[in-house]
Amino acid sequence: MRRARIVVFAKRPLPGRVKTRLIPLLGADGAARLAAEMLAATLDEAIATGLDVELCGDPDPAGWCDQPGVRLAAQGDGSLGDRLARAAARVLGEGGPVLLIGADCPALDLHRLRAAAEALRISDAVIHPARDGGYALLGLTRFDPSLFADIAWSGPTVASATMARIETLGWTLFVGDTMRDVDEPGDVALPPYAALLGLRTQRGGAGELLWVMPFGEQVVGRPGFLHGGAIAGLLEFAALGTLYDELGDEPVTLKPINVTVDFMRGGVEHDTFAAATIARLGSRVANVEAHAWQQDRAKPIAAARMNLLIRRG
Repeated sequence: MRRARIVVFAKRPLPGRVKTRLIPLLGADGAARLAAEMLAATLDEAIATGLDVELCGDPDPAGWCDQPGVRLAAQGDGSLGDRLARAAARVLGEGGPVLLIGADCPALDLHRLRAAAEALRISDAVIHPARDGGYALLGLTRFDPSLFADIAWSGPTVASATMARIETLGWTLFVGDTMRDVDEPGDVALPPYAALLGLRTQRGGAGELLWVMPFGEQVVGRPGFLHGGAIAGLLEFAALGTLYDELGDEPVTLKPINVTVDFMRGGVEHDTFAAATIARLGSRVANVEAHAWQQDRAKPIAAARMNLLIRRG
Protein backbone atom coordinates (compact mmCIF):
# COMPACT_ATOMS: atom_id res chain seq x y z
CA MET A 1 0.00 0.00 0.00
CA ARG A 2 1.26 3.46 -0.88
CA ARG A 3 1.70 5.86 2.01
CA ALA A 4 -1.29 7.94 2.96
CA ARG A 5 -1.82 11.52 1.90
CA ILE A 6 -3.07 14.06 4.43
CA VAL A 7 -5.50 16.45 2.75
CA VAL A 8 -6.07 19.61 4.76
CA PHE A 9 -9.33 21.39 3.93
CA ALA A 10 -9.18 25.14 4.62
CA LYS A 11 -10.39 28.51 3.45
CA ARG A 12 -8.06 31.42 2.85
CA PRO A 13 -7.94 33.16 6.25
CA LEU A 14 -9.44 36.53 5.34
CA PRO A 15 -11.32 38.76 7.83
CA GLY A 16 -15.06 38.19 7.71
CA ARG A 17 -14.75 34.94 5.74
CA VAL A 18 -13.40 32.46 8.28
CA LYS A 19 -14.41 31.48 11.81
CA THR A 20 -17.38 33.84 11.63
CA ARG A 21 -18.92 32.42 14.82
CA LEU A 22 -15.86 33.65 16.71
CA ILE A 23 -16.10 37.23 15.43
CA PRO A 24 -18.26 38.42 18.39
CA LEU A 25 -15.37 37.44 20.68
CA LEU A 26 -12.27 38.08 18.58
CA GLY A 27 -13.38 40.55 15.94
CA ALA A 28 -13.09 39.81 12.21
CA ASP A 29 -9.33 40.43 12.15
CA GLY A 30 -8.75 38.37 15.30
CA ALA A 31 -10.79 35.44 13.96
CA ALA A 32 -8.82 35.54 10.70
CA ARG A 33 -5.50 35.63 12.58
CA LEU A 34 -6.57 32.61 14.64
CA ALA A 35 -7.56 30.74 11.47
CA ALA A 36 -4.19 31.55 9.87
CA GLU A 37 -2.29 30.40 12.96
CA MET A 38 -4.24 27.14 13.18
CA LEU A 39 -3.73 26.45 9.47
CA ALA A 40 0.03 27.02 9.77
CA ALA A 41 0.20 24.76 12.84
CA THR A 42 -1.87 22.05 11.11
CA LEU A 43 0.40 22.05 8.06
CA ASP A 44 3.49 21.92 10.26
CA GLU A 45 2.15 18.89 12.15
CA ALA A 46 1.13 17.17 8.92
CA ILE A 47 4.54 17.73 7.30
CA ALA A 48 6.27 16.41 10.42
CA THR A 49 4.56 13.01 9.94
CA GLY A 50 6.64 12.34 6.83
CA LEU A 51 3.45 11.57 4.90
CA ASP A 52 2.38 13.33 1.72
CA VAL A 53 0.55 16.57 2.52
CA GLU A 54 -1.94 18.50 0.40
CA LEU A 55 -3.73 21.77 1.08
CA CYS A 56 -7.14 21.67 -0.57
CA GLY A 57 -8.09 25.32 -0.38
CA ASP A 58 -10.89 27.72 -1.11
CA PRO A 59 -10.14 29.62 -3.24
CA ASP A 60 -7.33 27.87 -5.15
CA PRO A 61 -4.39 27.97 -2.69
CA ALA A 62 -1.93 28.44 -5.54
CA GLY A 63 -2.76 32.11 -5.18
CA TRP A 64 -2.22 32.40 -1.43
CA CYS A 65 -0.10 29.56 -0.03
CA ASP A 66 3.60 28.98 -0.65
CA GLN A 67 4.31 26.44 2.12
CA PRO A 68 7.26 24.24 1.05
CA GLY A 69 6.57 20.52 0.90
CA VAL A 70 2.81 20.89 0.44
CA ARG A 71 0.82 19.95 -2.64
CA LEU A 72 -1.87 22.46 -3.60
CA ALA A 73 -5.36 21.79 -4.94
CA ALA A 74 -8.56 23.79 -5.24
CA GLN A 75 -11.73 22.62 -3.49
CA GLY A 76 -13.90 23.71 -6.39
CA ASP A 77 -17.63 24.37 -6.34
CA GLY A 78 -20.49 22.65 -4.60
CA SER A 79 -21.40 21.73 -1.05
CA LEU A 80 -18.84 20.64 1.53
CA GLY A 81 -19.86 17.06 0.79
CA ASP A 82 -19.24 17.54 -2.94
CA ARG A 83 -15.79 18.99 -2.29
CA LEU A 84 -14.78 16.31 0.20
CA ALA A 85 -15.99 13.58 -2.15
CA ARG A 86 -14.00 14.96 -5.08
CA ALA A 87 -10.80 15.19 -3.02
CA ALA A 88 -11.21 11.69 -1.59
CA ALA A 89 -11.98 10.12 -4.97
CA ARG A 90 -9.03 11.91 -6.59
CA VAL A 91 -6.45 10.81 -4.00
CA LEU A 92 -7.78 7.25 -3.76
CA GLY A 93 -7.81 7.09 -7.55
CA GLU A 94 -4.07 7.78 -7.49
CA GLY A 95 -3.56 4.61 -5.49
CA GLY A 96 -3.05 5.68 -1.90
CA PRO A 97 -5.13 6.07 1.27
CA VAL A 98 -6.41 9.52 2.18
CA LEU A 99 -6.74 11.33 5.53
CA LEU A 100 -9.21 14.21 5.31
CA ILE A 101 -8.80 16.84 8.03
CA GLY A 102 -9.62 20.46 8.70
CA ALA A 103 -7.41 23.13 10.23
CA ASP A 104 -9.26 23.73 13.49
CA CYS A 105 -8.39 20.79 15.77
CA PRO A 106 -5.20 21.49 17.76
CA ALA A 107 -5.26 18.00 19.30
CA LEU A 108 -4.76 16.40 15.88
CA ASP A 109 -0.98 16.35 16.13
CA LEU A 110 1.65 14.40 14.20
CA HIS A 111 1.35 11.38 16.52
CA ARG A 112 -2.39 11.03 16.00
CA LEU A 113 -2.00 11.59 12.26
CA ARG A 114 0.63 8.86 12.05
CA ALA A 115 -1.55 6.53 14.13
CA ALA A 116 -4.50 7.16 11.80
CA ALA A 117 -2.37 6.32 8.79
CA GLU A 118 -1.23 3.12 10.50
CA ALA A 119 -4.84 2.21 11.30
CA LEU A 120 -5.58 2.26 7.58
CA ARG A 121 -3.17 -0.64 7.08
CA ILE A 122 -5.69 -2.93 8.78
CA SER A 123 -8.98 -1.02 8.45
CA ASP A 124 -10.97 0.31 5.52
CA ALA A 125 -11.69 3.56 7.31
CA VAL A 126 -10.71 5.56 10.38
CA ILE A 127 -12.55 8.41 12.05
CA HIS A 128 -11.89 10.81 14.89
CA PRO A 129 -15.27 12.24 15.96
CA ALA A 130 -15.48 15.82 17.21
CA ARG A 131 -17.31 16.87 20.36
CA ASP A 132 -19.77 18.96 18.35
CA GLY A 133 -20.95 15.91 16.40
CA GLY A 134 -18.76 16.36 13.33
CA TYR A 135 -15.43 14.69 12.73
CA ALA A 136 -11.87 15.98 12.98
CA LEU A 137 -10.46 13.29 10.67
CA LEU A 138 -11.82 10.79 8.18
CA GLY A 139 -9.39 8.32 6.66
CA LEU A 140 -10.29 5.99 3.78
CA THR A 141 -8.72 3.25 1.70
CA ARG A 142 -11.86 2.88 -0.42
CA PHE A 143 -14.34 5.33 -1.90
CA ASP A 144 -18.10 5.41 -1.82
CA PRO A 145 -20.14 8.56 -2.57
CA SER A 146 -22.70 7.73 0.13
CA LEU A 147 -20.21 8.89 2.77
CA PHE A 148 -20.56 12.47 1.57
CA ALA A 149 -24.07 12.72 0.10
CA ASP A 150 -27.07 14.11 1.97
CA ILE A 151 -25.14 14.76 5.18
CA ALA A 152 -26.36 17.59 7.44
CA TRP A 153 -22.99 19.33 7.50
CA SER A 154 -22.27 21.51 10.56
CA GLY A 155 -24.96 19.58 12.44
CA PRO A 156 -24.57 17.28 15.45
CA THR A 157 -25.00 14.01 13.49
CA VAL A 158 -22.22 14.19 10.89
CA ALA A 159 -19.91 11.65 12.56
CA SER A 160 -22.68 9.25 13.61
CA ALA A 161 -24.26 9.32 10.15
CA THR A 162 -20.89 8.72 8.50
CA MET A 163 -20.10 5.79 10.81
CA ALA A 164 -23.53 4.29 10.17
CA ARG A 165 -22.97 4.43 6.42
CA ILE A 166 -19.54 2.81 6.74
CA GLU A 167 -21.20 0.01 8.71
CA THR A 168 -23.86 -0.36 6.00
CA LEU A 169 -21.10 -0.73 3.40
CA GLY A 170 -19.65 -3.57 5.46
CA TRP A 171 -16.29 -1.85 5.80
CA THR A 172 -13.98 -2.21 8.79
CA LEU A 173 -13.72 0.99 10.85
CA PHE A 174 -11.29 2.21 13.49
CA VAL A 175 -12.81 4.87 15.77
CA GLY A 176 -10.25 7.14 17.41
CA ASP A 177 -10.47 9.63 20.24
CA THR A 178 -13.24 12.22 20.23
CA MET A 179 -11.64 15.64 19.85
CA ARG A 180 -12.52 19.27 20.37
CA ASP A 181 -12.37 21.58 17.39
CA VAL A 182 -12.40 25.36 17.46
CA ASP A 183 -15.65 26.71 16.02
CA GLU A 184 -17.75 28.15 18.84
CA PRO A 185 -17.08 31.05 21.24
CA GLY A 186 -16.63 28.58 24.08
CA ASP A 187 -13.79 26.84 22.21
CA VAL A 188 -11.31 29.71 22.49
CA ALA A 189 -10.02 32.15 25.03
CA LEU A 190 -12.38 35.10 25.36
CA PRO A 191 -11.46 38.69 24.47
CA PRO A 192 -10.43 40.89 27.41
CA TYR A 193 -13.86 42.36 28.27
CA ALA A 194 -15.68 39.01 28.04
CA ALA A 195 -12.91 37.37 30.03
CA LEU A 196 -13.16 40.11 32.65
CA LEU A 197 -16.86 39.33 33.06
CA GLY A 198 -16.06 35.61 33.26
CA LEU A 199 -18.41 34.81 30.38
CA ARG A 200 -18.77 31.35 28.94
CA THR A 201 -21.13 29.78 26.43
CA GLN A 202 -23.17 26.60 26.36
CA ARG A 203 -25.90 25.05 24.26
CA GLY A 204 -29.42 24.84 25.59
CA GLY A 205 -32.45 23.04 24.26
CA ALA A 206 -32.71 22.76 20.47
CA GLY A 207 -29.13 24.02 20.19
CA GLU A 208 -29.89 27.47 21.58
CA LEU A 209 -26.76 29.50 22.30
CA LEU A 210 -26.69 30.55 25.96
CA TRP A 211 -24.26 32.94 27.63
CA VAL A 212 -23.41 32.53 31.32
CA MET A 213 -21.93 35.21 33.59
CA PRO A 214 -20.88 33.83 37.00
CA PHE A 215 -21.43 36.06 40.01
CA GLY A 216 -18.19 37.47 41.43
CA GLU A 217 -16.37 40.62 42.41
CA GLN A 218 -15.68 41.46 38.77
CA VAL A 219 -19.39 42.04 38.06
CA VAL A 220 -20.49 43.66 41.34
CA GLY A 221 -21.81 47.19 41.46
CA ARG A 222 -23.19 48.12 44.85
CA PRO A 223 -22.67 45.38 47.45
CA GLY A 224 -24.60 42.21 46.63
CA PHE A 225 -25.87 43.41 43.23
CA LEU A 226 -24.68 43.19 39.63
CA HIS A 227 -23.24 46.24 37.91
CA GLY A 228 -25.48 47.53 35.13
CA GLY A 229 -22.56 47.68 32.72
CA ALA A 230 -21.83 44.00 33.26
CA ILE A 231 -25.45 43.09 32.48
CA ALA A 232 -25.42 45.28 29.36
CA GLY A 233 -22.19 43.65 28.19
CA LEU A 234 -23.65 40.18 28.66
CA LEU A 235 -26.72 41.13 26.63
CA GLU A 236 -24.64 42.58 23.79
CA PHE A 237 -22.50 39.44 23.55
CA ALA A 238 -25.66 37.32 23.50
CA ALA A 239 -27.23 39.41 20.70
CA LEU A 240 -24.12 39.47 18.51
CA GLY A 241 -23.29 35.82 19.15
CA THR A 242 -26.79 34.65 18.26
CA LEU A 243 -26.80 36.59 14.99
CA TYR A 244 -23.40 35.27 13.95
CA ASP A 245 -24.56 31.79 14.94
CA GLU A 246 -27.59 32.13 12.65
CA LEU A 247 -25.51 33.41 9.74
CA GLY A 248 -23.15 30.46 10.05
CA ASP A 249 -20.18 30.57 7.67
CA GLU A 250 -21.59 33.37 5.51
CA PRO A 251 -18.92 36.11 5.22
CA VAL A 252 -20.41 39.17 6.92
CA THR A 253 -19.42 42.14 9.02
CA LEU A 254 -21.89 43.37 11.66
CA LYS A 255 -21.97 46.98 12.81
CA PRO A 256 -24.30 47.98 15.68
CA ILE A 257 -26.56 50.89 14.80
CA ASN A 258 -28.07 51.34 18.24
CA VAL A 259 -28.62 49.40 21.45
CA THR A 260 -31.36 49.91 24.04
CA VAL A 261 -31.17 48.20 27.43
CA ASP A 262 -34.07 48.01 29.91
CA PHE A 263 -33.30 47.04 33.51
CA MET A 264 -36.25 45.31 35.16
CA ARG A 265 -34.94 44.23 38.55
CA GLY A 266 -31.62 44.05 40.35
CA GLY A 267 -29.32 41.14 39.66
CA VAL A 268 -28.22 39.48 42.89
CA GLU A 269 -25.69 36.87 44.03
CA HIS A 270 -26.44 34.21 41.42
CA ASP A 271 -25.11 33.27 38.00
CA THR A 272 -26.75 35.23 35.20
CA PHE A 273 -27.84 33.75 31.89
CA ALA A 274 -28.64 35.43 28.59
CA ALA A 275 -30.06 34.35 25.25
CA ALA A 276 -31.24 36.22 22.19
CA THR A 277 -33.76 35.88 19.41
CA ILE A 278 -33.64 37.42 15.96
CA ALA A 279 -36.75 39.54 15.44
CA ARG A 280 -35.87 40.44 11.86
CA LEU A 281 -33.10 39.39 9.51
CA GLY A 282 -32.98 41.30 6.26
CA SER A 283 -30.37 41.63 3.56
CA ARG A 284 -28.81 44.72 5.18
CA VAL A 285 -30.34 45.13 8.65
CA ALA A 286 -31.03 42.81 11.57
CA ASN A 287 -33.03 43.38 14.75
CA VAL A 288 -32.09 41.21 17.71
CA GLU A 289 -33.66 40.99 21.18
CA ALA A 290 -31.79 39.60 24.17
CA HIS A 291 -32.91 38.77 27.70
CA ALA A 292 -30.96 38.12 30.88
CA TRP A 293 -32.22 36.17 33.88
CA GLN A 294 -30.96 34.39 36.96
CA GLN A 295 -32.90 31.61 38.67
CA ASP A 296 -36.12 31.91 36.66
CA ARG A 297 -36.09 32.57 32.93
CA ALA A 298 -39.67 33.76 33.14
CA LYS A 299 -38.48 36.64 35.36
CA PRO A 300 -35.83 38.49 33.33
CA ILE A 301 -33.66 41.06 35.08
CA ALA A 302 -32.88 42.99 31.88
CA ALA A 303 -33.61 43.06 28.16
CA ALA A 304 -31.89 44.62 25.18
CA ARG A 305 -32.81 45.49 21.62
CA MET A 306 -29.99 45.81 19.11
CA ASN A 307 -30.26 47.03 15.52
CA LEU A 308 -27.33 46.05 13.33
CA LEU A 309 -26.09 46.83 9.85
CA ILE A 310 -25.06 43.74 7.87
CA ARG A 311 -22.30 43.99 5.31
CA ARG A 312 -22.27 40.80 3.28
CA GLY A 313 -19.41 39.37 1.25
